[in-house]
Amino acid sequence: FFEKWFPDCASNNFALMPTLVEDFFANPTSPLLNIKISPWHYEDKLLLLGDAAHATVPFYGQGMNAGFEDALFLHEMLERNGGDIKKTFEQMSEELVPSRAGLCDVSMQNYVEMRSKTNSRLFALKKTVDWALESLFPNSWNHLYGMVTFSRKPYHKALQQAEQQDKILAGALALCVTGVTVIGGNPVEEGDEGMEAKGELSTPNPKPQSLSQEKFRARAPCMDWGYGSWGYTVEDGAEGLRGLGAEYPEPRALTLNPEP
Repeated sequence: FFEKWFPDCASNNFALMPTLVEDFFANPTSPLLNIKISPWHYEDKLLLLGDAAHATVPFYGQGMNAGFEDALFLHEMLERNGGDIKKTFEQMSEELVPSRAGLCDVSMQNYVEMRSKTNSRLFALKKTVDWALESLFPNSWNHLYGMVTFSRKPYHKALQQAEQQDKILAGALALCVTGVTVIGGNPVEEGDEGMEAKGELSTPNPKPQSLSQEKFRARAPCMDWGYGSWGYTVEDGAEGLRGLGAEYPEPRALTLNPEP
């Protein structure tokens, strides 16, 4: 296993880490999971904060930050509500539960991004465009990393904004590539009713042909952009493009709704 997947560690008969195999079997592994709890409080007697309320996988490095923000938010709510504990606890659950659920989701998605998207040239292009658009429109366009790491924007709202921006970019690029492919004069589909390479129609008033998923991806590789794999195909009888949907796995979540 180590020789196949971690050859650097196994090289020279495990010279770098001579006890790696023994250590691997001697130390048990623990599962990583997300915990989503609602509500966080019970009347004015109990309030959960930090990992007790929203433990998450470590792939965005935000677990401790979110815990600190819980404490800061509690302090701010107590001051705003004049020390009313019951009202403060209710607001903590109301405002932070969706935000911390978003933290669990964005952490899991960042794992998928680091695992399988960083070698994608299209993904790198998308990141570059994200930064460029933010520099041009700082009040309306923000990249996800900046919103998560350098602001107090609720995590779920940051994720929603990033997903919307991602759809805009993916759709724009798909339209550009499709326009170049179809309007530029290359054949859309093999057959008598297709378009010739020079843009000349082989028959009068030909029937529009479909561009299959495989052929489209051969011409424009799948738009694998962080929050789902954006593949597009032109369908017979359909107008525009259809998103093929997200391919990343759903986060494992433990959702608790305790009875009073």
